Amino acid sequence: MNVKRVIIAILFYSLLIISLGCNKIGLPVKEEGILKKQGATIYMYGSHVLTDQDGNTLYALHSDKVDMDDYLNEYVKIKGRRYEHTVDGGPKLIEVKTIKK
Repeated sequence: MNVKRVIIAILFYSLLIISLGCNKIGLPVKEEGILKKQGATIYMYGSHVLTDQDGNTLYALHSDKVDMDDYLNEYVKIKGRRYEHTVDGGPKLIEVKTIKK
């Protein structure tokens, strides 16, 4: 009986660890906001940011597929992958795959 409990506990914690590790791969995400060029930051990742209407940074953005400068200061809808593991105090990072106005 104790062996069954140990096996169940091991399986449970293994699944938990695997699911937490998925954040390192990047979660699919759709977001919208105003795209701006990123200035100097303490977190040093991303080339652009997505902000709300008040100018608050929602996400740091990076892309090898899209020229984000074509969308500067525009309200955009983006699709990509969000990475949870970022620098303390910095925004989450989105690897942008597509942008639409």
